[in-house]
Amino acid sequence: MRKYNFIKISNNNNASLDFMIDITTMNDTRLRISTLKSQYKKYLDKNDNYTCNFKDAWRYFDLDYSFYCIDTKFFDTYEQAKEHRLDLMDLEYERMNPS
Repeated sequence: MRKYNFIKISNNNNASLDFMIDITTMNDTRLRISTLKSQYKKYLDKNDNYTCNFKDAWRYFDLDYSFYCIDTKFFDTYEQAKEHRLDLMDLEYERMNPS
């Protein structure tokens, strides 16, 4: 089993609707965000031969954003972690937008 951390990244100007949850096995969420920001800067540098595909989390770095670890769980596979991420997205949306 592997430990997965789930990081909520949100646009502070519309936090109840504009957020995503990133999955990582890194213990420190700040290091994960720092890594994502570094990858984004390389992606923006047109002179670099960086071939990474665009990541959803990158779009928040040009906004007023915040992040925090929303959950930590152990899973056998990454696919199980992705299913849990979808459940967390639904739960967080319902929590932020009560009917």
